[in-house]
Amino acid sequence: MKLLSSLWINALLFVIFCNGAKGEVNPYEELRALKSEFVAVKAFSILRLDMDLHEADSVLKNIEFIHKLAKEKDDKNLISVYYEMLGHYFSLRYDRVNSLATMNHEKAVQFAQDNSLDEQLFRQNFSFGNYYYTYFKYADAYRYFRQSLSLLEKLDENRIAHVWQYYLTLSRYFYDIKEYDMASQLLEKAVVYNNKLAPRELFDIINTLGLIALNRGKTDEALDYFKKVLEKSNAVLDSAWMGIAYGNMGNVYAQKHDINKALSYFELDYKYNSQASGDIISGLISLKKIAEIQFQQREFAKALVNIDIYLSKMEKKPIRYESLVEAYDLKARLLDTLSIEEGQLLTLKEATKYNRLLATLHSSSSIEMAKLEEEKSKYDQFYYESRQYKKLNLLLIVTLIGALSVLFVVTYNKTKGGSKREEVLVDGKEEEEYCPMVILSDKRFHVEDSHKPVQISLELRQLLGGNLMNNRNWEKFKLAYINSFPCFFSDMLQRYPELTDSDLRLLALINLNLSNKEVADKLSVSLDGVKKAKQRLKKKLSDHIVYN
Repeated sequence: MKLLSSLWINALLFVIFCNGAKGEVNPYEELRALKSEFVAVKAFSILRLDMDLHEADSVLKNIEFIHKLAKEKDDKNLISVYYEMLGHYFSLRYDRVNSLATMNHEKAVQFAQDNSLDEQLFRQNFSFGNYYYTYFKYADAYRYFRQSLSLLEKLDENRIAHVWQYYLTLSRYFYDIKEYDMASQLLEKAVVYNNKLAPRELFDIINTLGLIALNRGKTDEALDYFKKVLEKSNAVLDSAWMGIAYGNMGNVYAQKHDINKALSYFELDYKYNSQASGDIISGLISLKKIAEIQFQQREFAKALVNIDIYLSKMEKKPIRYESLVEAYDLKARLLDTLSIEEGQLLTLKEATKYNRLLATLHSSSSIEMAKLEEEKSKYDQFYYESRQYKKLNLLLIVTLIGALSVLFVVTYNKTKGGSKREEVLVDGKEEEEYCPMVILSDKRFHVEDSHKPVQISLELRQLLGGNLMNNRNWEKFKLAYINSFPCFFSDMLQRYPELTDSDLRLLALINLNLSNKEVADKLSVSLDGVKKAKQRLKKKLSDHIVYN
């Protein structure tokens, strides 16, 4: 019997040993087959599940597998994810900002930066910011969220897994700190991925846009957004989001002072979200508002029942302190109004307790908001200086381009002018454009332009109306003429030195494509006089050519 017993014990120990030797598969083994851009998102979901199923020490050992896998695959992205998961682990374990979580998030950011892992650097800045945001450290979150946005602008969004989820979180943060313009911009970027969004992500985007409109006093616009949420959530039978939409529609009518409509929508929110599948927080918030309206309408007994339900079910977290103080204060007034002494003292004690907690929270919140304003001003200053620096660079570049352009034009003109002069000297050809014989015969070498009006300055046009036989007018006319035709008179006199002012006047007017009649008018002579003058000038030029 003893031998049999001993054999059974040995067999049992052997089985236990074998199972222990075999061990369980590490949950992070799933990461092995994933692309690097999906690793971090998957690792975090594994961590959350692991925290729910196992002891903290076991979870920490499992995370070490990521580090081993990183070395095995020689993947630096995994090292950054490993530090990130450690940061998440310590924040989830202690449920607050703590030195271990902060240190590991810092390591994740630093490692990504040192190794030029651009996508990881974006994610780690976002993750660090979200860690602070989770625990209401808005100023610290601001710094890292802003940095992540700056990095995202330089990246290809297609390489960021589920990028719209980052936009959603960032939009909620900027909504919470009342930067509504930034929140709206981020929501617009998220909605671009409409075909990839989960239904609830789309509801969240539309709902937040409605909340932004409501906070800006645009009640009709807000109501339209909430109706869209209701319509879309109803289409997929999502009762929780239907309730949230009803609750927010109640807020719109409350802001419009339509109390009866507001009450009916708050009741619908509570009806949908008090169910097991509902959003209990949204339902309870609406229930508290129902109780407040009932108190105003002097339905004290109903109000007391509803406020008791609210106080028994609402979470006692810092984010709810203000609402809890209001609820306990309302209950105290209801008990006093209904002359119910039982529970008054306890209610007042609870109200006092949460008032103290709220005062402490407000004090730290005031400090936090002051820090946030400081961070904003630093960022604004940095952004302003960056823009000024870019403007200065742009101005220098434009100036340099302008200077080079001017230099090019000057050089080109000099080269062109030099080549023209060289061509005349080398070829020895006479320039025909201002040849008197050609002008007098009306046979221009540029025949295609012979019937076109000559472009002259306004000054020259005005001087044409004067008496050109007057010496003073003639000198002014010559100066204006030279501005339009710089080489005209010099060419004439160089070829034919014997030309008189009368000859030059006649040639200058004919060169403007004026008819004989127009020339006669300008020189105050008869038409025959112009024709005879042209004949005499032709003979003079012909004699000059024959003589030479």
